[in-house]
Amino acid sequence: MIMAGRWQDKYGPRVVATIGGVLLGFGYIMASFTGASYPAMVIFIGIFGGAGIGMAYVCPITACVKWFPDMKGMITGVAVAGFGAGAFIFIKMAGSWLHLIETQGINGAFFIFGIILLVTVVLGAQLMSNPPTGWVPDGWDVSNASSNSLPVVKDLTQGEIIKTPQFWIIWFSFVFNAGCGLMVIKCLKNFGVLEGGLTSAVAGSASGLLALFNGLGRVVWNPAL
Repeated sequence: MIMAGRWQDKYGPRVVATIGGVLLGFGYIMASFTGASYPAMVIFIGIFGGAGIGMAYVCPITACVKWFPDMKGMITGVAVAGFGAGAFIFIKMAGSWLHLIETQGINGAFFIFGIILLVTVVLGAQLMSNPPTGWVPDGWDVSNASSNSLPVVKDLTQGEIIKTPQFWIIWFSFVFNAGCGLMVIKCLKNFGVLEGGLTSAVAGSASGLLALFNGLGRVVWNPAL
């Protein structure tokens, strides 16, 4: 995402998001041919797919904030809500809606997901662009907005930022936050079945519910920023 942020400033969000969509779809498609090889899954989904997500994820956020500088919190929440709530669709496709894992197996589901991700992300990327230089929304008073903002502090370069303890506190907070969240998501269905006595279908629906609230929560708390 760090590299993608720089690239989208230079080449525009459409190009970077398109490349991200290709990498993401390619990673899942290639993973579908790896059988049960865990190292291959790490390479194609973890590295290729992860790089694709990082490139595609940052683009709509940065582009939307540039188009809506007067409502950064709300638009950021809306932009990232699709990422969180989108998991609901894939969970349901894999389970109760299309039964992809049951009928196609894990590898078959990866192939179908790869095609969907490749097509939808690449098509969605074509809708993105940065506003013209100096563009502001109609009726938005930039000077008034600046006067109501937080006190101006020293602007640091990236090299200076990584030397501050505040950066590392925030960075580790995100690492542990994301790691804990992903572990919960991964174990949620099994926990419901093995510990809660739920059926597989009900436990799968709980995972879908988590995805919906994951998306909703991003919209609810972001406007306060």
